[in-house]
Amino acid sequence: MISSYRHIRIQKIKKQKQKTKKIHPMAAEVSYLSGPLADNFGECMKVYGDTICLVKDGVPIISVGCGNGYFESLQQVHRGRDIYGADPNPNAFQKVPDEIYNKSCLKPITTTLQTGALDKYRGQAFLILNWSPPQTTWDIDGASSGMRNFDPKEANFDIAAIYRMMPVGFFVTYAPCGGSGSEELCELLYDENITISDGVDDDEIEYMMVSRFTNVYGSGGGFSGKTYRAVGYVRNDMVPDGYVAHDMFVESEYTELCNIM
Repeated sequence: MISSYRHIRIQKIKKQKQKTKKIHPMAAEVSYLSGPLADNFGECMKVYGDTICLVKDGVPIISVGCGNGYFESLQQVHRGRDIYGADPNPNAFQKVPDEIYNKSCLKPITTTLQTGALDKYRGQAFLILNWSPPQTTWDIDGASSGMRNFDPKEANFDIAAIYRMMPVGFFVTYAPCGGSGSEELCELLYDENITISDGVDDDEIEYMMVSRFTNVYGSGGGFSGKTYRAVGYVRNDMVPDGYVAHDMFVESEYTELCNIM
């Protein structure tokens, strides 16, 4: 069940050149983050906190597509838990200075879930999917020549990561306008209650959405086509009786259409 209230706030997003925005006292630089984490860090961390607090202490975290690992390095994310990342090209898309990346950021232990390096955590871990690619193919080398030779579904990124890991819960940031997340992922996360089956052992897990944040951007004259979302789910058996999910909604003014990453 979702709480009946909707918190609506109008905010103007202005680009500032040569100036770094502070987004939250527990985070450092907005330029190191992507999507809704960059634009609405506080609200996204509310969703993350609502979700991870329902997961038992000691449950490890798997971050698929961890990128530069900056988000995962924040104390309020891992909260003392073991955390492991997978990414084929870390610190490439959203660049973190080398001195910060080398000293503080989470480093992936595998390029994709296909390697099997994280299979031992299947069914036992919490999953983070932060800003997965929307394309059907993705350039594993990060080359500017175009996208080739890499399918995020086959490599168990995006929605395939959920099916492969069968997590106890998961936190996802994406753009249902087409900027992040496959059509299949967006369709799955549309429902408040979902069931995942691995299609191999016929294992099924039922999940409940416990928190969601949506930022719909307007252009002054209406919807611009850009929508950011953060959402958290956990297994049904982990949700307290009578739990009311949190649903936050923001309208923002923006001047550009949603860009495909």
